[in-house]
Amino acid sequence: MKIWPGHTTYKERMDVMRTMIPAPFKHPGKALYVGAHGGRFEASNEIFQSGNEITVLEIWPHAIEELKAVPRFAKRITHYVLGDVRQVDRVDLPHDTFDYVFWLHGPEHVLWREGLDTIPKLEALAMHTVILSCPWGYTAHGFRENPHNKHVSYWLPDDFARLGYKTACLGPKWTHGGQLLAWREVE
Repeated sequence: MKIWPGHTTYKERMDVMRTMIPAPFKHPGKALYVGAHGGRFEASNEIFQSGNEITVLEIWPHAIEELKAVPRFAKRITHYVLGDVRQVDRVDLPHDTFDYVFWLHGPEHVLWREGLDTIPKLEALAMHTVILSCPWGYTAHGFRENPHNKHVSYWLPDDFARLGYKTACLGPKWTHGGQLLAWREVE
């Protein structure tokens, strides 16, 4: 586990991601991106600019419409799929496998046990790497208009380490601005 204390900027978080997990940025392929909306599509520009084809899997139909309505996001997405990540093994995806699976700021939106059940399903879809991120510990978050956007669980580095993931912790723990990045090569 590597820790970057203090509040981090988007650029610093991306620098950490590119340093710790260089493959998606050096060897482009097909990327499954779970959970994006018009207000947050973390790392999507860097994933797209590196040459990856992006498929977005999103549970809330309005979020897909938001993405389509934001030109800078819409140009990055090749396929939109409406579906629940917890049932990703039963969702009709455009590819049987993906080089990279990203679930950035997502595990905290499902119950902890559901997350533990979902992560292996994502691993089964990945040919190379699964990349996850979430707040570092519990942070309250309302759902605004999206009923699927509420934080219902929290994750710590040991949770991901037990699943074979490497981790990096950025910013403050137990508060907004802290992020836990986890990744695993699944080859």
